[in-house]
Amino acid sequence: MQGIPLGSNKLDRVLGGLMPGLWVVTGDTGHGKTTWCTWLLMKQAQRGTSVMLTSFEQRPIGTVQKLLRAYVGGDFTKVTEEERREALSDMGKLPMHIFD
Repeated sequence: MQGIPLGSNKLDRVLGGLMPGLWVVTGDTGHGKTTWCTWLLMKQAQRGTSVMLTSFEQRPIGTVQKLLRAYVGGDFTKVTEEERREALSDMGKLPMHIFD
């Protein structure tokens, strides 16, 4: 069984793609669960899949910051203000919704 691409060839080889059903992501605090899930959902939104993000441990601004990091490929403070504005504008066109 082959799922839809995750957005990473290595992860697709290991996991077989994004499979239907409920995914439970668990682990110790600070090990990147929210960061990984945010990246995964952004990749799916870039493919045109409507997604909703929420976190019970951070405010929506934290989610937007994680999305921006994933979108620009790292520390968004290292890119120009114009690049950040363009990235936020592009992200605003994606079918992503943040639930607070």
